[in-house]
This record gives sequence, C-alpha cells and structure tokens, in this order.
Amino acid sequence: MAIHILASWTSKALPASYYIPAGVLLCLLYSLQFIANGRKNPRDRDMHGRVVILTGAFTPLGLTLMQELAQRGAQIIALTPSLADPTIEGFVSAIREVTSNALIYAEECDITSPTSIRAFCKQFLAITPTGPSTNMPGVPKDPPRLDALILAHEYTHIGAGWGVNKSLRAVEENIRLEGGLASFLLITLLLPCLIRAPNDRDIRIINVVNPLYAASVPTYVPPTPLPKPSEMKDGTPAPPQPPAENITVPELAESKGSFRAQLEKLALASVSSLEGHRSLRSILLVRHLQRVLDALASQSNKPVLGTNKEAEVISVKKQATSNITAVTVAPGFSRVQTVGPYLRARKESVGFSTIGFYLYVLIYPGICLFAKHSLGAAQTVLYTLFAPTLRTRISEPSPKSKDDTRDDAKPEFIPRIQGGLLYRECAPTQLPGRGVALFETEGIGRAVWEELERGVEVWERSEGEVLKEMAKEVEKEAKDVKGKGKEKESAKDK
Repeated sequence: MAIHILASWTSKALPASYYIPAGVLLCLLYSLQFIANGRKNPRDRDMHGRVVILTGAFTPLGLTLMQELAQRGAQIIALTPSLADPTIEGFVSAIREVTSNALIYAEECDITSPTSIRAFCKQFLAITPTGPSTNMPGVPKDPPRLDALILAHEYTHIGAGWGVNKSLRAVEENIRLEGGLASFLLITLLLPCLIRAPNDRDIRIINVVNPLYAASVPTYVPPTPLPKPSEMKDGTPAPPQPPAENITVPELAESKGSFRAQLEKLALASVSSLEGHRSLRSILLVRHLQRVLDALASQSNKPVLGTNKEAEVISVKKQATSNITAVTVAPGFSRVQTVGPYLRARKESVGFSTIGFYLYVLIYPGICLFAKHSLGAAQTVLYTLFAPTLRTRISEPSPKSKDDTRDDAKPEFIPRIQGGLLYRECAPTQLPGRGVALFETEGIGRAVWEELERGVEVWERSEGEVLKEMAKEVEKEAKDVKGKGKEKESAKDK
C-alpha cells in the first residue's frame, strides 16, 4: 500500500517524461559527491596488540579514527582536556560496545597547558611493561609500548572569513600557536621512548594539518635562527648571520630588507594565510624530524646483555632509515571541521555567530556535495597508518598453479610510506612553487625546530607566572575569608 502511495505521489510531482533527466541529474550529483570525498584507503592492517595515542580524539575526525582503529583491535589512548565531562565517558563506552574492543581509554591531557602535557607524558613513560626480561638483573627496563602517535588536534579550522575583531583575532592566533607548541612538546617528550623501542617495531608519527598550506607558501618567511652558544665571543653574542634559507630560496636571496616586512604583512592579511602558515610550519617540522630520526638510526648506542651486573653498551651501525616514520597528512576540506568553523557555525568554535549558523544551514546541500564527511577525511590518515613503509617486508603470494607463472610477469607495485613527506588523497604530494625549496632546505627545518623550542620555553614560563598569580589570589581570598570569620567571632563575643 505504501509503495502505491509513493508511486502516485512521484507521478504527480514528476511526470514520466522527466524520469530520465532526473536519473541523470541524481547520478551526476552522486558522482560529484563521490569525487569530493576523495580516494578511499586501499590498505588494511591488523592492529591487535598495538598502542595508539590520539590527540583531538573527541572531534568528528578523532571519533572516526577511534572507531576505525578499534574495529581492528588497536589499544587507543584518547587524550581529552578533562575527564569530568560525562560525554567523554559516553563516547568511550559507545565505541567499546560497537567495536567489541574494551581497550579504549581516555586520559586527561590538556593540549593548551604544557604542565598537563608533561604530567601525561611522565605518567605514560612511568608504565613498565610486563615480560620475562623485566626482572633480569643488568637489563635496562623496556620503555612502554607505543606504535603510533596521531596528532589530530590541529586539523580543525580556526578563524572565519569575515569579521575583523582584533581581540578575537588575537585569541585565535594564540590558539594556533598553542596547538603547534603542543604537538612539538608531545613529540619531543615521547621521542626517547620511541627511540629505545626495538628496531624491528614499525612506529608511525602522523601530524594532521589543515588543507590551506598552499595559501602561505608565497608569503612564508622562515624564522631567523638565533646565534648558538658556540658563536658567542667574550660573553657577547656575535652579529646575527643571514638565515641559511636565504641562500636557497631565490625570492628571499634577491630581496631587500623591506621585502621581508611586506611578506609578513601579507601573511597576516587573511585567515587563509594564517591557517596556511600554521599548516606549513607543521609540515616543515615533520620533515626535519624525519631527518633527525634517520640520523639517529644510522649510528647509535645499543645496550647488550653481558655477564656483568650492568649492561654493556656498544656502538651498533643501524640501517640508513629509522623504524620511526613521521609524516604529515592533509585530509582536505571537511564539512564540520573546516567549513563550519570558517562560517563560525560551530558552537565549540571561538566567536560563534548565529548568522554563520543560519548561513551554514542554508548552503548545507552544497556543503554536502563538495566537502568531505568525517569518514572521507579519515581515509588518508588510515592509509599512512596501514600502508607498508620502506623497511616493511611483504611476503609475495605464491602462484595458484604452475600455469600462472610466467617469465615476463612483473611483480605487483606496492606503494610504500616514506617518512617526512606530505600525504593527501592517499598519495604523497609536493608543496607548490617555492614550497619545494622550503621543504628540502635543512636549515629552514632546523630554524623551525629551534623556534618551537624557544616558544615552548616561553609558553611554560608564562603559564608558570599565571599559576603563581592564581595561587596568590586564592591565598588572598582565603585570608580575607579568615579575617571576616575572626571579625564575626569578635562581634559575637562583644
């Protein structure tokens, strides 16, 4: 009966002569939406027994990654600013029930606080794995197992394409800076644990960035490295040397002093440039991180079990590439985490606007057509986590019969993940224009690393000062309350 009613409504609303054009239009719209969601991840991987730390875990992209990894048996440590929020427990319980995986945990780690990040890393590194070698004398304790570190908290877009509120822009820029510093601090604090892991363990560091990196390539000004202590003479710093990147990048090598100031003004002119600068800085950081990891892997000291109480340490020549693979992933434009914040339509974003929300609802059909959903945005992240690396051994499948073996048959090409690269749509991609020179210049990556090191020091110092001021205010309030209590008691005695 319902089918007949639906057929009668369809015949009244759409005449039979329009069935074919309507079908063609629907196929066209579906094709556009399919293309906009990008390539699907062609790889899969058994994640049982593997430990994954995930930041930005309770964003739409993070929840999708949690579900996909939990379905494959991974043990997930999801970082959240506070465990007091009841929705966090609800999300974790729901994913556990849906995926039949109880190894999903939420740990408190506020990425806007260096103290909270250090506390989490200290707690994680204090974990001692159980095994037959943990109680043997002379054997160093094994580090806690960590197979993947996924930094997804920097993917959400910050800032809108309209509005010039200076105070709001300052808050947004502070959030951008704190996100980059949090990624750098997490990596550097967990790096000793990753380096001490067994050489045959496949470890991934995946930094998820927004897709606007190309917008800042023309106006990007690499940081100027400060003089090192070895360059100090008689306790006074030597005159600053010209940046190493100026020798490599032609646009900056031929420029005058005012050109750098012009680039800085252009970089601050739009939200796209600011977001692109944040993304490009992360890309250059990961590229330099892979250089450091490969350099450490080429020559290192490895403890060897001996007859003495203390383990003998010998120099071991390792392979040219590290077992730790660090990559950057640009998932593309997402409906909720890119378009929504750009229009200030998300209540969680800074500067939520009712006008932006209604505009988002009005153009939502077009957003669904041309922007990715969360599962589509997660495909490249999953690809960089599942695909084999250059060090991974892949066993070739045996032929079904003797007739299938041919002398001219070529082995199937299997794409592999290379450390330090930028991945988009499940494939490596290059930065446009002068971005290639920025990407390949080691001095620029080193300058970005040193800039973030200095930024972390300032960040921690500023938070310490804020905490001291808060402690003084609390102490002052306590004294005031105590003084008022004494006054009331004296008044009663009188």
